[in-house]
Formats: sequence, C-alpha cells, structure tokens
Amino acid sequence: MDTYPQLFGAGDSKHAAIVPGSIMKSEALRRIRLPLHDDEHMPPEGKSPMTEDEISLLAFWVKSGASDTSHVWPIRDIDSIRSPLSRLIPDLRRYQLRFTANRQKEQESFSSIQILAVEIGLEVAHDSVSEEGKWQLSATVPPHVLTTESMRLIAPFYGYFSRIALPSSAITDDMLYYFAQMSNVRSLYLQKNSIDGPGLVYLSKMPMLETLNLSYTRVDDRHALDLINFPKLKKLYLFRTNVSPEVIKAIRRNRPGLEILEEEGPYY
Repeated sequence: MDTYPQLFGAGDSKHAAIVPGSIMKSEALRRIRLPLHDDEHMPPEGKSPMTEDEISLLAFWVKSGASDTSHVWPIRDIDSIRSPLSRLIPDLRRYQLRFTANRQKEQESFSSIQILAVEIGLEVAHDSVSEEGKWQLSATVPPHVLTTESMRLIAPFYGYFSRIALPSSAITDDMLYYFAQMSNVRSLYLQKNSIDGPGLVYLSKMPMLETLNLSYTRVDDRHALDLINFPKLKKLYLFRTNVSPEVIKAIRRNRPGLEILEEEGPYY
C-alpha cells in the first residue's frame, strides 16, 4: 500500500485493501479491527496499532468514497467525525509539517544525486511505480563499470532507492553487500554481472525485495538455495545460470508463492 492506486488492488488475501464506499468489504479495515493476538491483525506484531480515533477517520474516509482529494477541514463539523477529528488535528498538523520537510529534503537530495550520477556513469529518475519520494537507479547505455567506490559515494542516498536496474555493470558478489543496505528496494535487476552466488546471503537481508533478476550470472545450485530465505521475494529470474532444474524444483517446493522464470526477463 505504498501508492494510492495500490490501496484498491488485491493482496495475498485476494481481497482489496480498500473498497470505496464499503467498510465491510475493505480488507484493511477488517484486519485493523481484529484482536491484537490474531495473526491477520494489522499492523503486524511489533508496530503500534491504530487508535480508535484513527480507525474512525479511516472508516469515514472509506465510507465517503476514499477520494485522494479529500481534505480535513470541510468535514470537521460533521457530527459523526467531529470528536475524533478534533483529537487528531494536532497529530495531523505534525504529520503535515514532517511531510513538507521530508519532501523538501528529498528534492534537494535528488538534485545532488543527479549531478553525482553523471560523474560515475549512472542514471537516477523518480520511480513512477512506487511511493512518492522514491527513485530508480539504472545503468547508462552502454553501461559503465560500477565500482565499490561508486557504491560508497551514493551511500547517503540508499534509502531513496526502490528500483535498481544495473545489467552488465561488472557487479561482483562482494558488491552485493552495498545493495543489501538499500532497505526500500523492491526490484533488483542484475543480469549479465560477475555474480557467482556467495553474495546472495547479503541480499537475503533486504526486507522489501520482491523481484530479483539473476539471468546470465554464474549462480549455482549451492548458492541458489539461499534464495529460499528471502522474506518478500515474489519473482525470480534464473535464465542461463548454473542452477539445475532439480534445484529450481526444490525452491518451488519450499516457496510455493515464489514465481521462478527461466527467461531473460526485463532489464528495467
């Protein structure tokens, strides 16, 4: 649920998180209202549950149509929402100030990394398929050789990356250590790089990684089994690697929700 359109898509439950106009059909509201000990309760264990006032405001928004142009002030005098909204106003103001400050910081950072990216042979753009304020890091055409020094130079910006496409960039297993520190990356395309497999253990620590393309690398059976331990991985490309059909079957058996594609796959 990183972007507004994703609120209306179906997740693993096959039910939409938000159904405009329907509180009962909105999966997010159902899970928010489950007992804390329930495995399906949202947010998950370890994160602060929503307050009753927050739930009331969310339910009101859904029932009213879940518009992305809704504003607080026009509804402050509606009886059913007046009391919880009045208690939430200070928090909403603090959130708005943080949002404005974060947006300004992101804009300044984006200007800085665009200059740096040109110097080290990379390209940076806003990621149109992820949440606002996230970027795509990609190789130029033709690709430049990426070095450990390049990875260190862009380290201050790691948290902004959500999508990385660096085929044919001479990336080695040791360099995967740096990618593992990019905690918001969802898609990682690393085809035709000098990856043998030992560095995959670093990538297993990436909490948001959903798509990984290792086509035309030298990953073998022993290291491919590490892919079972990737927490959020949903799509994996293993075309022209050294992974045997038997190991691919074993991975599919242990991770039934993981789609393994024996094709080259997209580069960006």
